Amino acid sequence: SADLLLRDAEQPFSGWDFSYISATGRMVEAPLPWSYASIALPALRRARALLDMGTGGGEFLSRIAPLPPVSHATEGWPPNVSVATERLTPLGVQVHAIAEDDRPRLLARAEALARDRRDRPASGDPRLAGATLAEEAELRSRLGDTEASRELALAAVGLDPEGGPWELLVEASYARAAFGGVGRAYATWRPEASDAYNVMAQDPRAQHPELRARILERAHVLSSAAPLYAANYGRALLLADRVEEARAVAAHLHAGTVVQGFAGDRLDADILLSEGRVAASFETLLDVLRRTPTVGSVERGDVVVVGLAAEAARLLGREDELAALVRVRFVDHPERIVGGSVASSVLVQACALARADLARPCVERIAQLVASGHFHEGSTPDAAPFLRGALLFVRGDLPGAAAAFRALAGRVGFGQRPLVAHVLEAVGDLDAADRLDDPATVRGLFAGVSGSDARAAIRAHRRGDPRARAMARRVLDAWAAADARLAPTQELESIAR
Repeated sequence: SADLLLRDAEQPFSGWDFSYISATGRMVEAPLPWSYASIALPALRRARALLDMGTGGGEFLSRIAPLPPVSHATEGWPPNVSVATERLTPLGVQVHAIAEDDRPRLLARAEALARDRRDRPASGDPRLAGATLAEEAELRSRLGDTEASRELALAAVGLDPEGGPWELLVEASYARAAFGGVGRAYATWRPEASDAYNVMAQDPRAQHPELRARILERAHVLSSAAPLYAANYGRALLLADRVEEARAVAAHLHAGTVVQGFAGDRLDADILLSEGRVAASFETLLDVLRRTPTVGSVERGDVVVVGLAAEAARLLGREDELAALVRVRFVDHPERIVGGSVASSVLVQACALARADLARPCVERIAQLVASGHFHEGSTPDAAPFLRGALLFVRGDLPGAAAAFRALAGRVGFGQRPLVAHVLEAVGDLDAADRLDDPATVRGLFAGVSGSDARAAIRAHRRGDPRARAMARRVLDAWAAADARLAPTQELESIAR
């Protein structure tokens, strides 16, 4: 009844105590097939700094003491702050109450750390100095200052390469030429870190299909089939023409957790694409987006689903359909958007190339969420110029959008190519479009051809390049078995005649 519901809603709640619910028999728990503690503890024992975000009442953190010398915890639920403070302060943990908009306090803390670093004599313990730098790097990342975050994280890992903030350095180096090199160094110092191999696979020197598959296999095995790494490994197997092994990875994912099942769906979409079933692949990706409760997490791999769907929508001419789904399902319900570092960019790409009445309100709403600090995990270096360019584009300012995209200077992130190429081509800057949408840097699953190959052929024709005809014919031959007529086909046929 309504009275019972109101009574339930009025029950006090603090810490991480669900006994009131479990006592009713309405909440049933079962053991998970993995243990967070067994994953976190080995890294924790080597770390010199710790940040536990959303600590609750500090119950879990208190059970894994001893903790690193520099340990912080944040909590946004006011009743929990006092509980966590009482429990964790004796263990040397500083507990911070985080408000909805905590940017001023985060900025003040970052500035205080910077002043302390400048004014205080150098510490005799490089690991302690590295931990202080790592804390400032984390704050700068959350404030959106990726350049400062990268410099601080780089200095921190230089002082303490075994315990330094490699994850922060990876995030701040995203879409840079040095990204793969960071992965190699990360794997050298932290050979047990699965993410290191996932990043190392992005190195231009690791693009031979078999080599890339071996590197990503390492990430897959070390992570015990974590969704992102497993799906990335499956895609690498497809690019190495090891299709049956990719199917086996997908089957293993479908037999796992719900989140692994979504990764299996993503890999299914890749397998369909490799068979030329572009429309079927797109439908699979749309189905994932309709079913997933949230979007925006790199680790879960759902940002990859959005990016792949944007690429497929562009090929099929179904941009409006994707934009409408993303707007209604996620952008209008920001509580369903996880504040991951690349989430804003992929959501923008999913909306921006739709018709104006869909694209503009969607992109402008994402920009509002960025400005409000919704994407609290920080951002990658390409995010700000990409969002600025997308906003100018949906508002009809093509020259301004092109100028913003040129500022990417080669740092085009995942899922951004279709919009960047479209804008630069529209203003006639074909050289910049070639540089930022180079097909040599991305190999398509469908007969080795991607949308970048089609766009490159069309640009070559526009500048009168005699190779354009052969380039267009190569794409058309590869796409001949597609299960739908792809949007660039008519223009490519005209070029190939």
